[in-house]
Amino acid sequence: MFRYKKAFCAFGLVLVIATVLENLTPYVYKILIDAIPSQDYHLLIGIVFLFIGIKITANLLNVLSHYLGDKVLIPAAKDARVTIFRRVQDLDFAFHINKSTGA
Repeated sequence: MFRYKKAFCAFGLVLVIATVLENLTPYVYKILIDAIPSQDYHLLIGIVFLFIGIKITANLLNVLSHYLGDKVLIPAAKDARVTIFRRVQDLDFAFHINKSTGA
């Protein structure tokens, strides 16, 4: 995983930001509910737009984090498979006769 440090760090950063934004939505919802009795419609509309903006941004960052995670995971999994099978193929013939390499 650490062969792809920049993509991995970007994935972690975007994932943390998306999680923080998703966890802010209940707080903004509470602010909206508390502001309803004041009947200040400009404040209510502002809070609703803030709520919608946070939800949309959190969803977009969540999708971006999945994309960045796949950009790291797919090559890392390929590298791991190549390393493992290279090791198995480098073993001598006596090992393959005495052991079951797939077990």
